[in-house]
Amino acid sequence: MNMLKANRWKLPKVSFRKHKKNKNCWKKWFVFDRYWGGRLWYFTIRRFQMVLDFRMCPLADMVYPSATKQDRSAVKDANKYL
Repeated sequence: MNMLKANRWKLPKVSFRKHKKNKNCWKKWFVFDRYWGGRLWYFTIRRFQMVLDFRMCPLADMVYPSATKQDRSAVKDANKYL
């Protein structure tokens, strides 16, 4: 786990899912949801779902949820002296 990777954006990892049909599922034709502070995007069309994952390191985001660019640069500078 590295704080330098916490709360950073990158090119998304794309995954595709096909859900099995249920009786009460898919009342809406198109659904767009965002989770994890806007870093996970879910596009759902009927039973097909595409997920765009913009997270750099999910574990680092959980441990350091409010890491900023200044925090990461301070840790990077401190690592030079260790």
